[in-house]
Formats: sequence, structure tokens, C-alpha cells
Amino acid sequence: MNKKICVKCNLENEPSFRYCRRCGAVLPVVEQKAPISAEVVLENSDPFYADKDVIDGVSARELEAYVGKNHSRILDSFYRMSLLNKKTSFCLPVLLLGLFFGFFGISCWFFYRKMNKYGFLFLAFPLVFFLVDLIFNFDVSVRFLKDYTSLLSSFAADTEQYRSEANQIFSHFYNNFHSVLPDFRNLLEGMVAPIVMSFFSLYLYKNKAVKDIKNLRESYAQDSNYLLRLFLLGGTSAARVLIPFAVSVGFYFILSFSAFLFIF
Repeated sequence: MNKKICVKCNLENEPSFRYCRRCGAVLPVVEQKAPISAEVVLENSDPFYADKDVIDGVSARELEAYVGKNHSRILDSFYRMSLLNKKTSFCLPVLLLGLFFGFFGISCWFFYRKMNKYGFLFLAFPLVFFLVDLIFNFDVSVRFLKDYTSLLSSFAADTEQYRSEANQIFSHFYNNFHSVLPDFRNLLEGMVAPIVMSFFSLYLYKNKAVKDIKNLRESYAQDSNYLLRLFLLGGTSAARVLIPFAVSVGFYFILSFSAFLFIF
């Protein structure tokens, strides 16, 4: 059976290949179309992208399968960034989620697009601020522990009096603990991060998509279900949006339990 010649780079490809193994361009169709199971993924795709130039070595057809929902709008952004060699493209959902829910909202968008690394990164920001506060309030922390230890050593008095004094000490520590850098955190989480990530989130998404597609192409470019594999690898996941909720609940449970141990 004759080899398929890539119209862009003139590389010879196996007859079963649908995309060039070098540049990712769509190869000429000389046989029967791929099985329906692979094409179902793109049954509503925009044909305008079928013959468009590749984006960073990946065909738009592959990106359609990988992105899944809202692929037309997102591919427009990908193509503009690639054509103009830009790293920014506005993403309204990221801006709105960030303005209303801060780092938590931004992480939800990344998890929804299966970008777990960036999702956990933005979930870690509150913990980072927590540790920064702890470091800058180290003297307050030490003073709190000394007062608390002294109170425990003289614990012969009435239990209610003990609890009242313990609550006063913990309240004083808590108020001082949250007095460092609150304005900076509010500015970063409520304004800076949403605006910055609304312009760079799609660039990060494009880079991940291109990397994942090239890695999958090396092993499955000749597979008749290649596009279906791309769809399963990329796409969206509403279930992963639950990860930020689970992490947040666990984090605040640990804080509440620690505070309970300190007081009682």
C-alpha cells in the first residue's frame, strides 16, 4: 500500500496514519474514513478549522478533539496567540471566578480543564499566606504559647474561669495573627490574580494541550481511535471541580480542630 505524503513537510507516513508524525498536519485521505467512534467526538466541530495551519506543531483538528466544549472560541484564542507570537488572550470565566471567589475560583477553572498542577498551585496560595503570617508573627506565637503553658500549669481553678482566660489569650493571638499583610492579600486575591490569570490562563492551557497531544501522537497517531483518545485525555471534568471544595473543607477542619485543642 502506498505511503501517505505530507503536503506540508513531504514526509512519508504509513497508510494508516491520519496525521503527519513530524508536523501534525492532516494527511490526504486515500482510504475509507476513520470509524464513527472516533468521529463522534467532533460531530459538531467547525469545518473552518479542518484546513487551517497547524498551531505550534499541532493540527487544529487535534486541538478540537482535545479541548472539547467551547473549542471554537478557545481555538480562536490559540490561533491568534500562535500567529502573533503572543502569550496573552482574555478569558472571561477566569476573571469572573477570580473576582467573586479569589484563588478558589481560579483553581476551579483549572481543575475543570484538567490542569491539576495549576489548580493545586492556586489552592496553595492561602496556605502560603497562612505560613507568612505565622513567620511574621513569630514573637506573638511564642508569647501565646508561653501564656498558654503558664495557664495550664496553674490549672487548679474553676473550669469556666480557665476556659474564659484561654479564650482571651487565643483571641488576642488570633487578632494579632491576622493583622499582618491583610491589605496585600486582599489586593492580590481580589484584583491582581484574577486580572493577570484572565490574560495568561489560555496560554497555559495551550501549552499543556500541545504537549499532551504531541506525547499521545508518538504512541497512537496510527490508531483509528486517536481523536477519541485525545478527547478523553483533554476535554473538561465537572467532577474535578469538587477537588477545591474537598481541600478547603479539609484545611478548615484541621484549623478548627487545632484551635479546639489549643482552647480545650
